[in-house]
Amino acid sequence: MKQRVVIIEDDQDIARSISYNLERDGDYEVSITPSGEQGLEQLLKRPPDLVVLDLNLPHMSGFEICRRLRREDATAHVPVIMLTARVTEADKVLGLDLG
Repeated sequence: MKQRVVIIEDDQDIARSISYNLERDGDYEVSITPSGEQGLEQLLKRPPDLVVLDLNLPHMSGFEICRRLRREDATAHVPVIMLTARVTEADKVLGLDLG
């Protein structure tokens, strides 16, 4: 059975590149959503095996999506890989605190 991965990334070139590599090199079913709101809705309806999450999304930050995932029993255990260009120590600590 394929592992389900959801990519939440507003830059379609980055999202397609990640998706291509996951599907080529592994046994993954990948879905892409460009917005935080749509992504969160999708994650809560059908929790995936892994989330690849851009932190710098418009309207709803990746940090907020991660916070909400951790509050729900169905998604609290789902691993999250955070994509970011943020380099401050505070951002790194926040990301680690959110899991």
